[in-house]
Amino acid sequence: MHRLSSFIAISFLCGSLLAAADAGPLTTEQRVAFDLRGRVEDMNGVAVSGARVILLNASGPAKAPRQTRSDSQGEWLFRQVKPGKWKIQALNPNALSEIYHLTISWRQDNRELMPVILKLEIKAHDILAEGKAHLYNHEWESAQRALDFFTTNFIESPMLEEALFWNAYACFRRSRNHGGDAPAMRRKALMMISHLLEKYAEGPWSDDARVLRLDLWCDQLRAGDRKDLKPLLHATDSEKESDARVRRAAIEILIPIKPQFAWDSLLRELAATQSAKLRGDLLILITRFPANRAIAELNRVAQTDPDSMVRAKARYWLQRLSRLPGADSSGQKTADQP
Repeated sequence: MHRLSSFIAISFLCGSLLAAADAGPLTTEQRVAFDLRGRVEDMNGVAVSGARVILLNASGPAKAPRQTRSDSQGEWLFRQVKPGKWKIQALNPNALSEIYHLTISWRQDNRELMPVILKLEIKAHDILAEGKAHLYNHEWESAQRALDFFTTNFIESPMLEEALFWNAYACFRRSRNHGGDAPAMRRKALMMISHLLEKYAEGPWSDDARVLRLDLWCDQLRAGDRKDLKPLLHATDSEKESDARVRRAAIEILIPIKPQFAWDSLLRELAATQSAKLRGDLLILITRFPANRAIAELNRVAQTDPDSMVRAKARYWLQRLSRLPGADSSGQKTADQP
């Protein structure tokens, strides 16, 4: 697998094409431009149709790039290209070419430019795999660099949703490991999650993205940014958050921050949950509260829940709590943080 670092370290393919004008000095009235054409190919030299080709002026003030698509023969054309320095790149949903640097200048030849061949050699799945490999190795900055490359260049890729999630996750982990950059990393992660949820509202990564956003909101709150408290509280409400997994995650995050609110939300969630399995999964959250409160609620569940497996789980957690030091005490009173 090609490494992203090799794409950055190795100079991009450079070409310098010289085009011609008639002999003699140019006057202000004499304006010469050229037809710039070429072909898009895959790694095996096969023509690629429908690829996006971008032409960017690299000399003078920044201007919006020109764009076109390769035809059924893989060929593309830009008309009226003026002398100067240009950058050309081809992209399709899952691959892109290196940037081709082109200089057009005057010579005493005909006004023909040689075709530019753009090869789609940088593969989207390689870049995503590299980013995930860096995540696995806890190399958050390298992971973000690879995933930034993906989300910037492969905007039409079917893997973009996954790349956005992992990029947001890399920023989240960087925010917890680099104090100075933490606010910027959290903002960037939240921005990418918003983009993901707007573009892929029902996508396979949307639930994971909403859970990750809860952690980011929590970190924002702990850093003193209280504007994210309200959406964090709303995430426990079934009328505002339809996904039970997200509601549970929100309750868990709020236990040390707003314990009374989290307790009330947990009891509502437990009462409203029809699935026995999900009710059983919620019992572990009860054990996060002071022993007297947790034991009383677990005793109630062990005696009254209609499902035998849920009652058995409640008895299991009661036995675990009874072995903890101070389990018979009244527990320590806990108040919500302001």
